[in-house]
Amino acid sequence: MWQPGFTGRRAGAEVAVLDRGGVVVAVTGRDYKLGGGVWAANVTPTKENHYASSGPMFVLACGSIAEP
Repeated sequence: MWQPGFTGRRAGAEVAVLDRGGVVVAVTGRDYKLGGGVWAANVTPTKENHYASSGPMFVLACGSIAEP
């Protein structure tokens, strides 16, 4: 899930993600460290004091830390 205005395009066998200004911010097949957290549609506590989730799940990131 990317912020509104971000787009993707083919870059050979990979996909590049571009920000609103057309700058490549990520490319598939590379490693990135992202700040943020996981969001799920439904999260419920379990008896083991863990959490179970169901429905759509997303990783929300504030921005990339590693350069592509």
